[in-house]
Amino acid sequence: MLISFSWLKELVTLPARVRAEDVAKRLSLSTVEVEGVRQQGADLENIVVGIIKKIEPHPNADRLRVTQVDTGGKNPLTIVCGGSNLRVGQKVAVACVGAHVRWHGEGELVELTHTTIRGVASEGMICASTEIGLGERFPLKDEKEILDISDCAARAGTPLTEAFGLGQSAVLEIDNKSLSNRPDLWGYTGIAREVSALFKAPLVLKTPPAIKTGKGIALRVSVQDTVACPRYMAVALKGVKAVPSPAWMQERLHASGVRSINAVVDVTNYVMLEIGQPMHAFDYDAIKDARGAVEIVVRPAKQREEFTTLDGHKHTLHDKMLLIANKTRAVALAGVMGGDLSAIADTTHTIILESANFNARSIRRTSNTLSLRTESSARFEKSLDPAQAEQGLRRAVELYKKIFPSVEIASIVADTYSKKAKSLVITLAEAVLQKKFGIRISLKEVRQIFERLGFGVSVRGKNLRVEVPSYRARDINVSEDLVEEVVRIHGYEHIKAALPKIHMLVPAHAPLHMLARALKMRMAYENKFHESVSYAFVRAGALTALGLKPENHLMLSHPLSEERPYVTTTLAANLLEAVEKNQHGNDRVALFEVAPVFLPEHLKQGVDDGAIGRLPYQPLHFGCVYSDKNETHSFAYVRDSLESAFGAAGYDLKFIKAQEGARWWRANTAVDIWCADKKVGYCTIVGRHTQGLFGISHEAVVAEIDLSLVAKTNFRVKSYHVPSPFPAVTRDVALVMNESVQYADVQETLTHAHALVKNVELFDSYHGEHVDAGKKSLAFHITYQSNERTLTADEADAAHKALIAKVVHRYKAQVR
Repeated sequence: MLISFSWLKELVTLPARVRAEDVAKRLSLSTVEVEGVRQQGADLENIVVGIIKKIEPHPNADRLRVTQVDTGGKNPLTIVCGGSNLRVGQKVAVACVGAHVRWHGEGELVELTHTTIRGVASEGMICASTEIGLGERFPLKDEKEILDISDCAARAGTPLTEAFGLGQSAVLEIDNKSLSNRPDLWGYTGIAREVSALFKAPLVLKTPPAIKTGKGIALRVSVQDTVACPRYMAVALKGVKAVPSPAWMQERLHASGVRSINAVVDVTNYVMLEIGQPMHAFDYDAIKDARGAVEIVVRPAKQREEFTTLDGHKHTLHDKMLLIANKTRAVALAGVMGGDLSAIADTTHTIILESANFNARSIRRTSNTLSLRTESSARFEKSLDPAQAEQGLRRAVELYKKIFPSVEIASIVADTYSKKAKSLVITLAEAVLQKKFGIRISLKEVRQIFERLGFGVSVRGKNLRVEVPSYRARDINVSEDLVEEVVRIHGYEHIKAALPKIHMLVPAHAPLHMLARALKMRMAYENKFHESVSYAFVRAGALTALGLKPENHLMLSHPLSEERPYVTTTLAANLLEAVEKNQHGNDRVALFEVAPVFLPEHLKQGVDDGAIGRLPYQPLHFGCVYSDKNETHSFAYVRDSLESAFGAAGYDLKFIKAQEGARWWRANTAVDIWCADKKVGYCTIVGRHTQGLFGISHEAVVAEIDLSLVAKTNFRVKSYHVPSPFPAVTRDVALVMNESVQYADVQETLTHAHALVKNVELFDSYHGEHVDAGKKSLAFHITYQSNERTLTADEADAAHKALIAKVVHRYKAQVR
């Protein structure tokens, strides 16, 4: 919504020092969001009124003319122009050198310079309305039409801003969304009331005089749906004409973003902007009956009734929409738009002026259904004050009399008011105000704030009795609303920020949460896995591919997708499906997920749902999958990643060959994962048949661990030791042993085989040539170091020899 600062200042007497920017800031801090302040006519600098003195053909272009234009200087300017409506003596808008224009009304502003057009020097530009930002005010009738301002009384050379009375007036741009709960602010009057309260400035609002009943036209109004139309007022006026509005009215409409049409229509728009009350004028001749009487019927539309609005579009209505009609046909879509058959025409001399109140829900439904949003519907759908209808009608009649002194009231003032709402009175206790406000404020100041906002106030002891005006009934209902009024007008900036006084408690230890967070960080940043986030729902086909029975899973009564009706008991199914989706174009797919699973067989261990049953047991699981076209040691990579991630989180894992496993595991490749004395998961290579069922092209390794079990084991507290200041010695060894020997056991033996061993690292695992069948070769880096001295080569060799002897003896191994 656009608010002209000059118009606003006529409604509230502000001190001279208060600028538009000051008003914008205070309104933004207290009432509505002002998006910006722009100066009206700021882009019209160096654009003046010119008078065409002479027109000649262009010597080198058939469609161009060479004109001599008087712009108030000693000599006329030579300007080349292609306007279709040029004539001698015509007043035009001339952009002089240095002005900024939009070529053909499009693109960004361009600075005008001296130029030569087809060999003829041009000293300026005769402008079209769209080229200087006045397209809405002066719509083009022809693409090449220049702006004709011959009706303007200004002399040649007069700045266009002065000629049009723009005067560089400021315009406030208010965000409409911030007005949604304040229907009283959809007009200048409401904004002026807010500004008056904020700046403690006198409000200059005059009550329009009552309308005296006239004679000549029989006018009757009947409302069939008083819920959809609580109030409907109308009156007949004779002696109006569809002539241009006075310049002051056109200027105010234009500054507020509304195009001037003619005096009859402009008054209705002016009242809508000033008071916030939409109005409508019907051509009397178009809606009268054979006797000259007018009967207006406010009725629901008939099912599939057709109606053509002012914009020429035909709409098909339903019986929840409201129409304004006479005895024979509909003449307006209530609260949205008038009909084309009753529109104001050049021959209009008598009108029926409507001022009504419509139900917000009804208007909103009609507007949305027909995709027809207007300035009128935007206001009605916010719940306007029914009392506003009378004020709007009075103001409109007052304006018509001002523009047309001979205008006559030609009927009664019809007023159908179903039920007048009672005033709401709220008691506000001083103690409640001070408690919620947080600072001391006197009842005298509080009373003054309410009075400036138009509330009725009386003091009873330490309580305020506040009467809510009808125009605020939409958003003021309880005492807390009144406190908010005081706070925002007093100023939020005057309330000092203070932290609440609360007892700070040490957060409860949450090992499961900390473990999950640590795993995510380590797997993503250190081990280069991507986190997968999937729904907890799974396909029946994915379950059967893993050898699981869908009927053993919980089934949703209303699944999001019919394809995925089951809740998962393992993360493996969705992770393997994710591999198939991501392997196209990616040689390496490394994913992990931390999510709960749902185990129906553990219902007795479930959680009370707070009603009549128990929820399934939902342990938190960690799952990962790895498939790399170029990796030959995928299993080892996953195992090392798990070791490092859980180790960093404070939990040590052990990998022991699985004695039994699922059908989808590749034979002799799976291990059980243990933490302390609990089996917490598994790690396996996916069987080739299952791999094919999921459409995975390369070997895939899957691991899944129950974090709920891991978190219950003893957390290894990190300890810190001073590193040895002495250098370390590294020796390598390759050992051939039976395939059944577990790497974890060998590593543990090597680690504890000698006191000087500091680190054991596997760097190769080999099956093949030069290694007997049923055997494997494991190669290790062994690091020796002392905290007391620098080791000699002999000491390192002796320790290494003793270490090898223990491993060879224990595992019947051979040194390669």
